[in-house]
Amino acid sequence: MLRLKGGSGAFLIAGPTTVVKIGRGQSGRRKVRHEADFLRWVQDNHPHSPFVEVRQPFGLGRLGVVATRLVHAPSARSLASGGESRLLSAHVTTAARSLAELGVAQRQLCGDNRPALWGQDLLIRRSRLAERIFDDSFLRRSIRSLVDRCSTTTKKDLMVSPFRSVIHGDPHLGNLLLTDNEIAWIDPRGYFDGQRIFDPAYDLGKIAHEAALVRAMGASSSEVRRVERWGRVLFGSYERCWAAVDSTVANRAAYFAAVNLVSALTFGHVQSAPAAREMVDVARNLMETVDVHGGAAVGTWL
Repeated sequence: MLRLKGGSGAFLIAGPTTVVKIGRGQSGRRKVRHEADFLRWVQDNHPHSPFVEVRQPFGLGRLGVVATRLVHAPSARSLASGGESRLLSAHVTTAARSLAELGVAQRQLCGDNRPALWGQDLLIRRSRLAERIFDDSFLRRSIRSLVDRCSTTTKKDLMVSPFRSVIHGDPHLGNLLLTDNEIAWIDPRGYFDGQRIFDPAYDLGKIAHEAALVRAMGASSSEVRRVERWGRVLFGSYERCWAAVDSTVANRAAYFAAVNLVSALTFGHVQSAPAAREMVDVARNLMETVDVHGGAAVGTWL
């Protein structure tokens, strides 16, 4: 089994075809319960979705436990060892397209900017926490400038989301499992703003922000290049599906990528103020991309 970069925020017990995930602490258990509920809902309503299959008895999700099933034998290929191939590229493309196609098929009209307002609230809360964590005057000024820019951007017509739909919520490379015969998305967020559906631009923003985050975490240049390469594949495949019905999805993706970069400063992955300042610089450029370049340049930050 090949898991493309990343780890887990919960205890994992892995068998030949089953992975049991147990939430750590009250917050971890709540997140795993949301994940279990979301995966069961998807499985019951969209049986051919690209999400991993749930195999636990009903009710375990309430305890912060989720058991998922992977059918096929593990693959020996690894992107980390430089084993990139056209087959793997096709798998990653299919994984993004299948996730986006599920969302497009299940989209619901909304026509408001509530997702953007949710993102603004997240940015404000996480910015305050980041300021306390790093206690850096230059970083503080940069963050506050970004928050002011976000407040202005949120009100723009470009930030009105025409649809809400089924999304993953964290479709980074570490949450994509590949085998010779199977593609599976794991660790979905489950809920946004109390609902199972949200703006699809959020998924694109999560994809777009990953390379900058990995760089700030001190990854090697070769690892950053791999994340950039496969991030471009994911972003392009996902965005093409949604752009056919949502012309501003890339604009909003830049916005959510900026929000998530600042949010990531509070997770403990970034240790130094200079690395944090670099992330905020990228976030500011992404926020400017929303209206200056019509969102299309968001892919250049991968």
